[in-house]
Amino acid sequence: MSKIFENFKGELFKLAARKKYLVLMIIGMLICAVPPLITSLISSLARTNVRISDVAMMNSTLLIDILLPIIIFMAVTDLFCSEFKNNNIKITLMRPISRFKVYLSKTLAVFCLVAINLCAFWVASSLLEFAFNASGALPNIAFSIAAFAVNLVPLFVLILMAALINQITNGSSLAMFLCIAVYAALQYASLFIGWANGIFFVQYMQWDRILIGTMLPFGALLSRVTLVLGYGITFFVGGLYLFNRKEF
Repeated sequence: MSKIFENFKGELFKLAARKKYLVLMIIGMLICAVPPLITSLISSLARTNVRISDVAMMNSTLLIDILLPIIIFMAVTDLFCSEFKNNNIKITLMRPISRFKVYLSKTLAVFCLVAINLCAFWVASSLLEFAFNASGALPNIAFSIAAFAVNLVPLFVLILMAALINQITNGSSLAMFLCIAVYAALQYASLFIGWANGIFFVQYMQWDRILIGTMLPFGALLSRVTLVLGYGITFFVGGLYLFNRKEF
């Protein structure tokens, strides 16, 4: 366990050393300011008192469906394909640590990066809600925390999918392209293929919509949760298998 933690810290440091992730976090926090600013502007022009609430929920689609997947694909590619290409992976594997622990620590490092970003977005959204409407902000905090927290589950499955794709190719540009292409194809497959509606885990990226305040029957809810977890197990086992078979 200690070796996983030590390697995890090293992988997380690699990501933290890249300024592009800080820039993307700042961009995400700025995105959080757009809905309340627009609402406030409309309220001023219309000379009406519109209560600004659920800022975090207003931003969840853009952040969780678009920005965070991009961060995930970039981070996973940096820790896998980029290291395959420049042979830095050999340095890691020369240490007394199994490939399973290396693979797990890399995926956990990306997950930690995503969790930090999600936390930063929640803080920015909550502060904006206080700033624009302090009296109505308190009742929404517990709900928004729970919503953002449960959304980490499908995001982790997306990390495992990206890690699997990175084992198929050694080129970082190709890996990034494949991650985006596969994600977009699965996300919008139901628009072109009727039977594809609801069978891909990316269609449940915002887990708060089905787990919090849902009116779905327990059986339907359980089937969706099992579907997402099943994808996660499959991606992890498949990615680890390919990683173990790679020759460096």
